Amino acid sequence: MTDTPRSGPAPDRAKQLFILAILALAVPALWADEAFWFQPAHPHWDHIRPFLAVLTLHIVGGVVALFVGAFQFSHRLRRARPDIHRLMGKTYLAATALGGPSALYIQILNAEGAFQWAAYAHSVTWMLATAMAFWCVRLRDFDNHRLWMMRSYAMCLLFITLRAPDALPGFHLDDAGNTALEFGQIFVALLGVEVVETVRRNRKLAAKRAGQQ
Repeated sequence: MTDTPRSGPAPDRAKQLFILAILALAVPALWADEAFWFQPAHPHWDHIRPFLAVLTLHIVGGVVALFVGAFQFSHRLRRARPDIHRLMGKTYLAATALGGPSALYIQILNAEGAFQWAAYAHSVTWMLATAMAFWCVRLRDFDNHRLWMMRSYAMCLLFITLRAPDALPGFHLDDAGNTALEFGQIFVALLGVEVVETVRRNRKLAAKRAGQQ
């Protein structure tokens, strides 16, 4: 990523608030969807037992990616401790390499109907965006590296947002609803990255032109 000076801590603060808001959804969403982990007699154990080891790998990879990925967008950390930034980047890459293929494996075993294609699209987009970010940073193309990391982490955050409806009492989506939700969130997340980046560039361009007047 670039080391171009930026004005104040506002960009970091906005990103921190956004990520905190998403992560705040994790408590009710994950509890509604994953509470069975604390209930040994829950019938869902019978469903996941055949692929429990792979599911555990997926969860570990996803949780690590969610945690370290949040720090990758800190300008302050990147400037002050580039060594930690690089270490966390490598950790995120390894977590994606663990969480992405394991998710795809589980989906091949279990996903059915139209929903399987939404699930495949999510996992493949996450892995592809991370691979592109890694390729760009290897070529020292830091602007495109940052963009691909934004796309990758957006896919990572869907791990939480896709489960948010499960926290609503009495709310249940069928296969068609889950398919629309996942495809819709993939579209919104990727479009959101492009909107944020366009606004950032246009504001920078407008400030540059204002300074020339």
